[in-house]
Amino acid sequence: MCGILGVVATTPVNQLLYDGLQVLQHRGQDAAGIATEDGGRFHMHKASGLVRDAFRTRNMRDLPGNWGIAHVRYPTAGSASAAAEAQPFYVNSPFGLMLAHNGNLTNSEELKREMFLSDLRHINTNSDSEVLLNVLAHELQAAAKSFRLDEETVFTAVAGVHRRCRGAYATVAMISGTGLLAFRDPYGIRPLVIGRNDTANGTEWLVASESVALDVMGFKLVRDVAPGEAILIDTEGRFHSRQCAGHTVHAPCMFEFVYLARPDSLIDDISVYDARIKMGEFLARKLRTTMPHLEIDVVIPIPDSSRPSAMEMAHHLNVPYREGFVKNRYIGRTFIMPGQSIRRKSVRQKLNAIHQEFRGKKVLLVDDSIVRGTTSREIVQVASSGPPGNPSEVIERYADQLASDPSSSGFAPVDEPAFDRAKTNWFQHVGAEHKIVRGGVALIDQTSFAKFEVIGPGAAAALQKLAVSDMDKPVGSTIYTQLCNEKGGIEADVTILHLNDERLWLITGSGFGIRDSHWVRKHLPDGITLTDITNHYATINLCGPHARDVLQSVTDDDVSNQAFPFFAARQVEVGDATALVVRVGYVGELGWELYIPQEFASHVYDTLREAGEPFGIADVGYRAIDACRMEKGYLYWSGDITPDYNPYEAGLGFAVALNKDDFIGRAALEKIKAEGVKRKLCSFTIEGFAPLHGGEAILHKGKVVGSTSSTGYGYTLGKTIAFGYLPTELANETGFEIEAFGRAYAALRGPRVLYDAKMERLKA
Repeated sequence: MCGILGVVATTPVNQLLYDGLQVLQHRGQDAAGIATEDGGRFHMHKASGLVRDAFRTRNMRDLPGNWGIAHVRYPTAGSASAAAEAQPFYVNSPFGLMLAHNGNLTNSEELKREMFLSDLRHINTNSDSEVLLNVLAHELQAAAKSFRLDEETVFTAVAGVHRRCRGAYATVAMISGTGLLAFRDPYGIRPLVIGRNDTANGTEWLVASESVALDVMGFKLVRDVAPGEAILIDTEGRFHSRQCAGHTVHAPCMFEFVYLARPDSLIDDISVYDARIKMGEFLARKLRTTMPHLEIDVVIPIPDSSRPSAMEMAHHLNVPYREGFVKNRYIGRTFIMPGQSIRRKSVRQKLNAIHQEFRGKKVLLVDDSIVRGTTSREIVQVASSGPPGNPSEVIERYADQLASDPSSSGFAPVDEPAFDRAKTNWFQHVGAEHKIVRGGVALIDQTSFAKFEVIGPGAAAALQKLAVSDMDKPVGSTIYTQLCNEKGGIEADVTILHLNDERLWLITGSGFGIRDSHWVRKHLPDGITLTDITNHYATINLCGPHARDVLQSVTDDDVSNQAFPFFAARQVEVGDATALVVRVGYVGELGWELYIPQEFASHVYDTLREAGEPFGIADVGYRAIDACRMEKGYLYWSGDITPDYNPYEAGLGFAVALNKDDFIGRAALEKIKAEGVKRKLCSFTIEGFAPLHGGEAILHKGKVVGSTSSTGYGYTLGKTIAFGYLPTELANETGFEIEAFGRAYAALRGPRVLYDAKMERLKA
């Protein structure tokens, strides 16, 4: 989210652009920049900080000209600390271009590679706006027939941008000697409005992120730029427009109406303030229908943007409205701050509770948050903590009521482990989730899985030297492999997506990203980069026997077993978004993992959830994954496998490709295979439930012969499952026991895969 301006006037525009940025300051506080054109030369000044900090009188004097563009930055891509990523961006060929952009490209990394390999252009920053500028420059160069530009050439170039770029982009650009260009992505995700001012010297034009900029600067609102439309205003003030996208969908960002835009703005002819009022009406109706049992004493907003919704909600619920928080306006936005500790500290600096408004009351808090919810959780704690020495009654949240009423839409997130013989309070609920995975269809949020992109000439060859598996697979393949050290020990257990020979994804567990990436980086050759993209993509696991029914109903792409086999990776249109979809999963059922740009994650989730309603779709958590993977014999790194174990000991010898060229650990693994292993990972089952937690002693004829590496309950089998290493000579013996809390449980050593051993369900 940024703020952009473009002006073609009859008088100098430097002050006009400065005033416009001041009005749009709420859209970006990280950096500001202005560029103008005068006499065929561009003039630009940009700097970090607020508008008032970035510009001094001397800077304004250096910005002559009657037309220009401006930008305030709100960093969502690239680096927030890099002053070089302040906008506008400039490129001298062709003709000379200046560009400012609001939005996010979802395929910027792919475009960067195209720029380098095909277009022969250098990208100097991590900003997707610079990528967009260079795509526009290349398309303009390809469309131009001479050194003179006309609107036909310009609009053809914009059409090329629409074909290549995916994501959200509202853009203003200056083409030297030609005029001001503005365009909006085919979905109209980010806002862009057109204003007009008729003067004695001619017509002036302004394009801006919000209509409020027009109001303050004396321009009359003409209309919004349509999705996929391009606007060209030449230096003489002549206005040209054309639809440049082959297919358009009007899908504006809801976050603009909820949070980003000023309430006095109009976006796509909709009042932001009215939209927030209607949100309050809707919330009131929703509350009455879904939670009529709640008794609410007072409605309190989280300032500022939630106030209209909260007031209207209080009105329709016939409940008093109160201001319960004082906002410190000198603290930046918290939801994009790096790390939970910083975010928590900043929330407490930003909001102070007026405790008398909470004490002894049942409070309904209304917030504008539609992201992680971590900030909201911290706000509740701020409100409920009370002043020192005077503890207030905690704000009542309906989780307790949900816990006491299993027919409601969820259960209390209370974890009460029982270490002896009793089952935990979540045991039956995980069992219900497990049943849904095995018999119906489920959604699992796996966004916390660590994701990395390996890029560069020879990236596939570089990973071939690290992985024990053969990486020489077709584009669109998924490879499960271990990364071993020189002694053959397993340093990482990962999944690699072969997107092309110069771009691969490496997926690893939630808690292993830092460790695994460090090891990989240390062994990559120069010229190959490893980039953490975990926070760029949400990950949704759609799994269960009805997973194909659900996925096929929301896409025109063929997801049949023939077109989309097991271990394949494809770009798939899901609803109105594009996801990287991988035929794989960790629960041992038919399923896909969907990697979705964060801005489209909620849309994809809602689309899948709605499509799955006829099949009884439900949300499932990580405990169910663990129960399912134990039945399927899938291993967990740091427990079942570590650098102390090699693939042959762990039963993963099938993944080792000794017939390929040299890789790290090859010599050691060849020797281990030739000589045989001294221990093996074995699977054990105990009839019924046993309170195993991992690390329990494995006994044979009363003697300790090993310990459990991971344990769980197999709800399909009705048995407790444990993995553990045994000396090779005992691996085929019987008469084992596992000791837990002073009791020895008879344990049957059995096959590693206890469920769907022939993989008929997984590959259905």
